[in-house]
Amino acid sequence: MFDKIVFNYNCASLPPQYYRSYSIEITQKQGNIRIYNYSEDLVAKNFEVNENEWKILSQVLIKSLEPKGEKIEEGATGTSCQTIILLKDNVELYKFSWDSLSDINANTQKFQENIAEVIKPCIQELLESIR
Repeated sequence: MFDKIVFNYNCASLPPQYYRSYSIEITQKQGNIRIYNYSEDLVAKNFEVNENEWKILSQVLIKSLEPKGEKIEEGATGTSCQTIILLKDNVELYKFSWDSLSDINANTQKFQENIAEVIKPCIQELLESIR
């Protein structure tokens, strides 16, 4: 079982004033989100993770997700990329990356949606603060 989730979203290539990517770390009690513009951090914020949110996230079975590795369309340009990393005691148990052109299985999609629900209030507030 994992004790930490890292989710990265890398925006498609855009001019710096429009580019927004983010990195999220979630543990049983807390999370952190960092929004950046290429290599420049724009804003970061810690947030609480309640017991029910962690319970939903931690129930995912790694074997039900896409196989480790990546689904990146060869030669595709202008796509965004997402990565899920699951860790136990800071040791990587699972890592999967995909781009916006790739189809992912229903369990991976649901897990991504569950992560989005946990961070939704925080990320909306942060994105509005840097517009």
